[in-house]
Amino acid sequence: IASCAPLFKWRKAMKFLHQMKYLKLEPSVITYCAVLDVCRKAVCEAVKLKASSQNIDEPMSALLKVKSEMLRQDFKLTPHAYIALLSACEYAGYEKESRRLYAEMDELQIKP
Repeated sequence: IASCAPLFKWRKAMKFLHQMKYLKLEPSVITYCAVLDVCRKAVCEAVKLKASSQNIDEPMSALLKVKSEMLRQDFKLTPHAYIALLSACEYAGYEKESRRLYAEMDELQIKP
């Protein structure tokens, strides 16, 4: 999954996750975290390149969807996952989500 990192490769990571579920394979926390990281890199790269808002919002939406899916699966978000989410939110200007993540991290005593 990590080799999918460049700007538009986040779709490959999401497709991989979807294929796992289609094959009735249960993604692990590590798999979800890897997908989160690929989406984070795509968001950060899109912001750096001053890409269109669609190119920022799509991987950001995928990132938040993966987070929700992890929580639905009763997986605890790892410190790495929180930092990936926070980094993407701050790059993309998602202030409300950033504040929410900071509060969760503070409660869990995770340092950014």
